[in-house]
Amino acid sequence: MSSPVKKTTIASLVKRWNDEKQAAPLVRDLKKFLKNGHLDHTLDLRGAQFVASDRVVDFHLVSGEFRDADLSFGKGAICVNSARLEKLVAKRFAFDQASTFHKCQIIDANFEGAAVKCFAEDAEFTNCAFRNTTFKGGFQEYGFRRCVFRECNFEGIRWKNTYLRAVEFHQCEFKDACLETSTLVGVRFFGFSDWKKIVKKCHVEGIYLDGVRLEMDMPE
Repeated sequence: MSSPVKKTTIASLVKRWNDEKQAAPLVRDLKKFLKNGHLDHTLDLRGAQFVASDRVVDFHLVSGEFRDADLSFGKGAICVNSARLEKLVAKRFAFDQASTFHKCQIIDANFEGAAVKCFAEDAEFTNCAFRNTTFKGGFQEYGFRRCVFRECNFEGIRWKNTYLRAVEFHQCEFKDACLETSTLVGVRFFGFSDWKKIVKKCHVEGIYLDGVRLEMDMPE
């Protein structure tokens, strides 16, 4: 069972990474996590900045199984390649444009309130929360290609200039969601039919509802 994380201010979470005594054990835990895939408690990386530094290494997960990490209130690149990641918490995380999800499985993750900018390809997200996230991409430069979302929560999202190609959404929640000035090509919705309510000024090519391709004009 994961140990409880003490409540504290965001400022103190960020500041501790500049204090050698506070940062050293956190960095040791991170290195153990990258090697073993988990610890006997939650990996506490709240407030960390994954940028060029002598202290913090990049959060790159490659070819393995990883679980139970908290990156909330941090910023930088998250890269998951050919790996399985469970129980990631990244609330209000500011994604660097170098973030990638490639041929991976993301399970029970919480990205609530995050500023997302990434490229994901052949990735599967299961029971993940994207509530109130923002996404400001560059159309085909950033977005999702051949990805599958299962029972994920997109409530309140505000995604702009996002690229979705051959993406599947299975039993996902889209209350008050908005995809604006985005490109949707061959997108499939299962268990959700009100797709027109969530798109605004989008370029749409091929929408499928429960396996059936729709032929209809977009609303004004």
